[in-house]
Amino acid sequence: MFKAYVINGDVAFFGFYPVVTHDVRVGGEKVSIFDPMGKDAVLFHYTDDGDPESIESTFVVQVREWFDSVWNSVATEVTQ
Repeated sequence: MFKAYVINGDVAFFGFYPVVTHDVRVGGEKVSIFDPMGKDAVLFHYTDDGDPESIESTFVVQVREWFDSVWNSVATEVTQ
């Protein structure tokens, strides 16, 4: 429902996916679906400015911590 990028640990971009409805064919039948449009997300820019109490620094830290929590709990190694 959103995209978040962290670059070099101190810059973050964040944007919500707008949701639209589309009609698609499933088994020859028209079905309405909800489609999160990631390509249409507006990205907001945040920079960790070194001030641990600033909104931007706090946001960057929280995005990093969220990513790490997902990576360390849900992600699995892929062997080739």
